[in-house]
Amino acid sequence: MDTTRESRQAFIAKLSEENRAFYGSPDGLGLLNVIELSFDGRWVYLFELVQNALDAGANSISVQVVEAGDVLVFQHNGMRSLEEKDVEGLSKVFRSTKGARSVGFMGIGFKSVFMRFQEARVSGWDWKFRYEIAQEKGEEYGDVQRQFLGAVVPMWDEAIAPPGHGYTTRFELRRRTEEDKALASDISHLLPDEDRAPLAILAMSGLERLQINRQIWELGAVRESEGNYEVAALSDDENLLWRVFEAEFEPSKAAIACFLEHRKIKPAREDRAQVYAEATRARRVLGVLPLDNEGMPEPPRRGRVYATLPTEVTLPFGLHINADWLLNISRNGLREIEDNPWQRGIAREMAGVLALVLRWSADTHRDPAAARAVFKVLARPSAEAGGLESLLVEEEWRSTLRERIGEAAVIPVWADTANTVAYASGRETLVPPPPMARAFDQQPDLRPAMLLKGRVLMDDVLGRGAAGLLRDIGLLGEMSPGELEEIWKDGLEDWWRALAGESVHRRQQLFRLWAAVAELSSNDDWGDLDLRCVRSVAGEWVAVRRATFLSDALPAEGEPGGTAARRLIKPFVADRNRLDTEWVASLRQRRSRESDPGVHAAGLGLDRRTRQ
Repeated sequence: MDTTRESRQAFIAKLSEENRAFYGSPDGLGLLNVIELSFDGRWVYLFELVQNALDAGANSISVQVVEAGDVLVFQHNGMRSLEEKDVEGLSKVFRSTKGARSVGFMGIGFKSVFMRFQEARVSGWDWKFRYEIAQEKGEEYGDVQRQFLGAVVPMWDEAIAPPGHGYTTRFELRRRTEEDKALASDISHLLPDEDRAPLAILAMSGLERLQINRQIWELGAVRESEGNYEVAALSDDENLLWRVFEAEFEPSKAAIACFLEHRKIKPAREDRAQVYAEATRARRVLGVLPLDNEGMPEPPRRGRVYATLPTEVTLPFGLHINADWLLNISRNGLREIEDNPWQRGIAREMAGVLALVLRWSADTHRDPAAARAVFKVLARPSAEAGGLESLLVEEEWRSTLRERIGEAAVIPVWADTANTVAYASGRETLVPPPPMARAFDQQPDLRPAMLLKGRVLMDDVLGRGAAGLLRDIGLLGEMSPGELEEIWKDGLEDWWRALAGESVHRRQQLFRLWAAVAELSSNDDWGDLDLRCVRSVAGEWVAVRRATFLSDALPAEGEPGGTAARRLIKPFVADRNRLDTEWVASLRQRRSRESDPGVHAAGLGLDRRTRQ
């Protein structure tokens, strides 16, 4: 045996003796019971093994179920060697030797394997040792009691197989604790069929190859622009794509203090410089947006929170968020959300991720369908949801998002070209009242940009959730009645002449506009406005209340007049084709000698004497 192997074997023997003495006491055995109390799911061990592989710098991981489904072999090619301090960390509870760079928790993570297996074998870097958990079955009731002392007492074993070709470290897990639960179900939690986002996060963590039994994924991340990556995962059966948005931030002093307290890191004087440098380094927050095979965004209904691997926490936004969150001991939830500066710092940087999503959309998507899909990422958080989501309704977070968006042109507005999205800043964007917004969505030929003489919000593209969020942060506000009155003070002649098509088409567009104005007039805030949207015979644009609509036939006394005009307008009016009383009064036929001939409505093609 070479000297390296001899020194490693001697270290294992010494560590085993020390741990048996420390943990073998009644108090020590009681401490080990925390293993059973720490993990809600039997599959958590896979998450811990993946995280350890990434901490070791691995870019290739293999997970194989062998020996008729009874044994799981986990291997990786991490080039950070397995040192004595690492072995010591695997063999202790609440006495972690991890530094400030990894995301493990107090030496407990690896012990999750013993919730699923009675034996764990470790090899690589000239190490070969194993752990064994004894089980005792009660004579009277058949209860099974596990003795966790074996989880901290390593044993050297030359018979353990070395890592396979191309790998540096191997974990072989044997003797399942639940024989009726197949190992395939554990793997399904690592990479569910309905959630492939872990592949994108692993790719962003440097993993290039993942093998699970016979299926192999090749992973890759390509930086497209600042803070923006295209990520792919390819296998024989799948071609998966994501857009990943990366925002970096430097933790505050208060946040770093929380991180060190959470990790129980109190370095020796000689190690302080290195440990504190790792703790204070810039951190990144990733937003993961799934794409279809054509590159079209496919936002989830609610995004999930990841700390490399998934937690049970979700978000209202349509993308997943990955960051170095501080996790609870079972790794499935977040600790101390509301009052923890570390957690709040990450939550604040989520605003930066959303701003990157909007800038990407503005740079990339002119097609309404694609832009509409992107804006489904945005949603209004709810204070009632509690936890992480409660931070997203605070003014501090809202102001951060507003600042990150700033004056960027990221709001979808109507372009002059049909079926094309343009973008404007929040300050430039005109938000029409709902009746007009609906009319524009239904009839883009209304030429909203020309009609309102500005950058008009594409309400249908933005969507309700995004609109609500941007209104909450003060980036969007509906135009006032006075603004619309001012825009139309000189009438709509430029718009009228720009409308394409036959005269009948222009007439239909005008009626659609009138329908929206009629709906507006029923609102108390809009009822008294002088909106000049009726074109007279003389070419003047006047308000509805000043117009007289000519008809081919005179009505009976007391009957609402302008019957032809009314008949043509009705199909464009909401609320079961009912015209409101002001419009009925305006349509009432008057004798020409009682009316001002200069304000007869023109361009309707209803009276041969006034047709233009």
